[in-house]
Amino acid sequence: MSKVNKETLKKEAAKHLNQGKTKQEVYEALLALSRNRSLVANVVRYTPTKKKIKKWGIWNTLFLVFISVLILLSLFQLSINIIWLVLLLIIVAMKRFELYYFHTIFGVLVFLGFSGLFFYQMVNEGFNQSLLRFVYVLPIPIVFIAAGIILTQKITPKFREKKEKYIDKHGRERIRIVHLFED
Repeated sequence: MSKVNKETLKKEAAKHLNQGKTKQEVYEALLALSRNRSLVANVVRYTPTKKKIKKWGIWNTLFLVFISVLILLSLFQLSINIIWLVLLLIIVAMKRFELYYFHTIFGVLVFLGFSGLFFYQMVNEGFNQSLLRFVYVLPIPIVFIAAGIILTQKITPKFREKKEKYIDKHGRERIRIVHLFED
């Protein structure tokens, strides 16, 4: 068994999934190429099936449009946020689901930034004006947090791990972790 890199595993996983195989079947087939069970499991997890893309792809597209609109608005303000937004747009456009946690992190950071700004303005400008601005921009971090979490869970659900006993080639009883996928 030769050492196979992650890109080769990704291509093989996509090929098998496009042939209509289940994720469990793809996982078992890829184990013939690599002994690294965790790597194979993660590659299979983050390779979406056609069924999942068809079902959840519209939400991914809407998220892509949302980020594009934010980029256009940032262009008019010449905001530094445009760099982050372009990077997040690339992740969504390339459907790199293993990187969607960056959207959640970005959403949390924006929420914390808006919260700090809200309290600063509340002290200096009064509660009503500050609250109005905060409620106006609150959907932005909420969309990023929700999309980062929900799209990852729905398009690339986690696998279960199960410990399994087996006898190795020297006759010793060993334990290995088996990954179970639900399609």
